[in-house]
Amino acid sequence: MSKPERRLRDSAVVDLLPSARPDHWPDIDYHHLVLGPADVDIGFAGRHGPGDPVHQQIAGIVPGDEVIVSARQVKTRNGHVVGRLASETRLDGPGTVSGTVSAILVRKRDQTQPEYMATVKTERWETVLVETVVQGPRKR
Repeated sequence: MSKPERRLRDSAVVDLLPSARPDHWPDIDYHHLVLGPADVDIGFAGRHGPGDPVHQQIAGIVPGDEVIVSARQVKTRNGHVVGRLASETRLDGPGTVSGTVSAILVRKRDQTQPEYMATVKTERWETVLVETVVQGPRKR
């Protein structure tokens, strides 16, 4: 790249303009998004009885496993639903987003808010937390 052009402005200010502009980097069109406890439905598995297959599916997941977020559901690569997004969580971008499990959060009945207690069907359950990459600028 050649040296920037210098132009005098009002004889006291120097403007430095590059002679070439950088190419667009497609990578900057994406950002990492960590879906933590506030972003997922932490009571999802708790609303399923202890013998429900969802508990076995979640038990087979470890951090680093690939998952898919589609139609507000967190699914394994085999299509088993292991979680759901919180009602306030919005993912901009395509309808299906791939990600990885960042953590498994353990919840217990005694951690449940009184207004949700009637929906809890098990004493202990696990919640899948996900990190994903979504297209578009980061919303603040």
